[in-house]
Amino acid sequence: MHWEEPWRPETMREAVELLERLGVENVGVDVRALARRAYRMAAERGWSPRRRLDLMHLLAAVELGCHGVVAVDRFIARRAREYGLLYVNHYTGCP
Repeated sequence: MHWEEPWRPETMREAVELLERLGVENVGVDVRALARRAYRMAAERGWSPRRRLDLMHLLAAVELGCHGVVAVDRFIARRAREYGLLYVNHYTGCP
């Protein structure tokens, strides 16, 4: 499911339960707030709005105190470095 689609309450409950079963902490990070921050950042810097999801992943990693982030392309790798995150090309357990 795309992060910016509206989540039905039952879908949200199922997602939270699954994440908790998998041992994920801090499930309550407010995705809408991350989306707003990412949208503003993209607009202020002249980045493509299509990059908002990449920015949301980076902001979530910062918010959750992650040390690394999965980078899918050069853009997100550069942004990760700007945030002081380790750029890794494998899953680190963070968004």
